[in-house]
Amino acid sequence: MTGGLSIMIGLTALIVQPATAETFAGAGIDNSCLGWTAARKQDGVAARQDEQWVLGYLSAVADWTDLDPLRGVDGQGVWVWIDSYCQANPLIKITEAASAFVREHPGK
Repeated sequence: MTGGLSIMIGLTALIVQPATAETFAGAGIDNSCLGWTAARKQDGVAARQDEQWVLGYLSAVADWTDLDPLRGVDGQGVWVWIDSYCQANPLIKITEAASAFVREHPGK
């Protein structure tokens, strides 16, 4: 039980603080929002990897914290939100965009 609580506290801290490259793993995490936008325009494998990474991150937040950022939102809704966020913040990393989504959609 103590280990689960530690993980929950750690994930909650990630949501509140800006993301760093050392915090995350997976395909595309070093991409900026500029890279996200370019990949989405090409509509290829890179876009699918980025999209699935974001959904995996949001699912982990829901599983390990008392937040549920996917409540009432499907994948398309997430991607539209990230698209908009990235257009406004092209130099932000996609990890930071995903964390911003959680702050905007805590799903409590």
